[in-house]
Amino acid sequence: FMVRYGIAAAHADLHCRRHGEGLSLMRRRIAACRAGDGDPLAFCAEFVRWLEVHMLAEDKSLGEQIAVIEGGAT
Repeated sequence: FMVRYGIAAAHADLHCRRHGEGLSLMRRRIAACRAGDGDPLAFCAEFVRWLEVHMLAEDKSLGEQIAVIEGGAT
């Protein structure tokens, strides 16, 4: 879909900017759990909360992009 409409690169850039900090946090938390310096259950709960927020943001972003495309603004 994104490639067909020429928005894949812009979406990837937006994704990196919006979610880069959250992904870095998750990577650090995973590393801490693997090193035995973290609570895996607390990490799982935090990860699920982060993923819910991420999915809502992606749904909104993609919906906005689709609206623009369908509106003929591209």
